[in-house]
Amino acid sequence: MYQLEYLETAEKLYEIYKSNNIFPMQWLTVKELEKLKGGPGLIASVKKKKGKLSELQPAYFDYVNSKTEYYSCNTPIQWTCKFDKWMENEYVFTPQEINELQADRRRQIGRETSQEVTN
Repeated sequence: MYQLEYLETAEKLYEIYKSNNIFPMQWLTVKELEKLKGGPGLIASVKKKKGKLSELQPAYFDYVNSKTEYYSCNTPIQWTCKFDKWMENEYVFTPQEINELQADRRRQIGRETSQEVTN
C-alpha cells in the first residue's frame, strides 16, 4: 500500500472508532476491530491491497493528531474534562499539553511564598 492509501484507510478507521464511541487515541487489536461495525470491511480492504495493520498504525495516529479537537487548550473547563477522561483511561495527554502543564506548575511554584502565622 502507498502512504496515501494508508491515510485514506486511517480516515475510515477514525470514522469506525467515532461511530462506535471508542476513544480514538487507542489502538484496537484485529479481533476487537472485527467486532465493530465496519471493522471487518476495513481489515479486508487493507489485506486486499497487500498492506499491514502494523503499517497503518503510525498513519492512523498521525491522522488523529492532526485533528483539531485533540490540540491543546487552556480553558479550565477543557482541562477539567481532559483530566476526567484521563482518570478513566480515555484520554492521552499530548507532549505539548504536558509541557503546558509543567510550565504552569513552575509558574505556581514561583508564586508560592512562605508566610509566618502569628496568633
